[in-house]
Amino acid sequence: MVDLSGVGFADSTTVNVLLQGHTALGDRLRLAAPSPFMRRLIDMIGLDSALPVLPAVDDAIDAVLPS
Repeated sequence: MVDLSGVGFADSTTVNVLLQGHTALGDRLRLAAPSPFMRRLIDMIGLDSALPVLPAVDDAIDAVLPS
């Protein structure tokens, strides 16, 4: 789970690291609580079509842990 709530800047390197993490971890990697900046970036490049993006950290933790 990657908490994006405090991220105010990201570039192509950031996106590549997230995609590499997804390649290594598959659907176990979750993006959580994107800051307004990250939400715009995710929407602009369609990152949410490749990686699960959840609105809150607790949601991401609950999605990973078995019930």
